[in-house]
Amino acid sequence: MVKYVYLPHFCLLIYPQDQWNEKEQKIVYEQLTSKFRSFIDNNPWDEKDWDELTLFNPQKPENNPAMGAWGIISPCVVCDALIPTFIDKQGNKQGLILFSHSQLVPTDLVQFLEFSLSHAKIKKVLILSLDEINITGKMSSIQALKWIPKGQLQSCNLTEMKNSITQKGLHSGILYEIRKDKF
Repeated sequence: MVKYVYLPHFCLLIYPQDQWNEKEQKIVYEQLTSKFRSFIDNNPWDEKDWDELTLFNPQKPENNPAMGAWGIISPCVVCDALIPTFIDKQGNKQGLILFSHSQLVPTDLVQFLEFSLSHAKIKKVLILSLDEINITGKMSSIQALKWIPKGQLQSCNLTEMKNSITQKGLHSGILYEIRKDKF
């Protein structure tokens, strides 16, 4: 049987500080994807043609950028299984859901979170990281659900998260809710 590798996933739900208008949401999207991409462009494996590693909107693949030979970035079966979790967490509140088929190294992740939460238009961030999945045979989004953790939510502020990432790294399968530090 054929072995399949499903790339690691990095998933974000960005909550606005106040309501965003369409222009503000687009600006936040562009700033976050640009910052994330800057870390990927400096990655140790230097796969600049593998643009699928950038952040993309899994709910609106038609709005995602066309990326070289890969075409338009679109969700995989694992993404399809994750989307309902993030929609559920978003509820009827405004927000921005972004996924990547990549992980940031801990130092880059800390810098990305600092950048995100220092943004005046961002209130808090939910992140989920999933390690690469290796299986025999193709997986449907229904089968992918078994890889998605249930009910593991950790809330913390940015300083607590930075300390955790620095000391232990980001644990695969745990949904982290990260708030701005209060001064």
